[in-house]
Amino acid sequence: MPYIAHQLDGARRLNTPLLKIFGDMPDEQIIQASIPGHTDFLVAAENNRLKEMLFLSMERWVNDQLEIVGRDEIEAEDITQVSHLRKAALTEFLPEYTNDPRIWLGIVKEIDTYQLQADTMGANTYINILRSRISEHSHFIERITNTSPGFVYVYDIVNQKEIYTNEKATTLFGYSSDELKLYGQNVLSALIHPDDANNAKTHLTVFADVKDGEVMNSEYRIRNRDGAYKWVRAYESIFKRDHRGAISQIIGIALDITEEKLRSEALKHNEEQLLEAQQIADLGNFEWDLTNKTIEVSPHLLKVLDLDRKGDFEYFIKKVHP
Repeated sequence: MPYIAHQLDGARRLNTPLLKIFGDMPDEQIIQASIPGHTDFLVAAENNRLKEMLFLSMERWVNDQLEIVGRDEIEAEDITQVSHLRKAALTEFLPEYTNDPRIWLGIVKEIDTYQLQADTMGANTYINILRSRISEHSHFIERITNTSPGFVYVYDIVNQKEIYTNEKATTLFGYSSDELKLYGQNVLSALIHPDDANNAKTHLTVFADVKDGEVMNSEYRIRNRDGAYKWVRAYESIFKRDHRGAISQIIGIALDITEEKLRSEALKHNEEQLLEAQQIADLGNFEWDLTNKTIEVSPHLLKVLDLDRKGDFEYFIKKVHP
């Protein structure tokens, strides 16, 4: 069908993005696959139903019901280029339909009107679909960040302030994203425990030598909205660089490790109590690894047994009664 072949040749010259859906399909097969759609268009034009067909096409596009192409496969360039190619083909073959100048001019006017309507409706539909895709993507990212075990944040190193935090910040610490932003450059000094502030600031300077994709971690205490402190372990990476290549923003996820710290401190306290009790009772303890032939001896047992070396299996064996 010369009318379709004319548009296909033009599309190849313009490198119309829509052609990619056909892959390496021969032109003959592309033309055959396109005949039903072009036939519907020409019949609608003959019966003055182009506007009706245009609305129907836009609706099918939005609902992903187009026969050949998927909803999200159409690009912005396709809208204007396809419209241009259709007009060029109609104008090219119009003399075969009529030689009457008045009819010819009337049809050209109708083609121009249709092209304007098609471009306008196509652009509006494309924008609405794009907005929908962005909204779906944003919702997807939001669900990921809000269901993560810690709170996700983006920190502006240059201006020293939080520019994004997910809802977990409110759950864990009671602060909303807007409240964190209000602290501005004082967020570190305002919320981090005074004993951890210097380490936190030093940690940020390390990023000057960090490579993209590299993950750094640090631990510090954050003050809750109610005034209590929680331990967090932060895993951070480069998020954005400025035009000179310098790091401007980092992205991180901070996990609440308060319970872990409390258990660790409790274990340490129990160990200290055990050592103190052993010293009072003039006792000690040791751990003997028969496989690796190593031994760990408590400090007071070294004193009780009059040993001056620790971890030496052979030396310990010599002190054991035959």
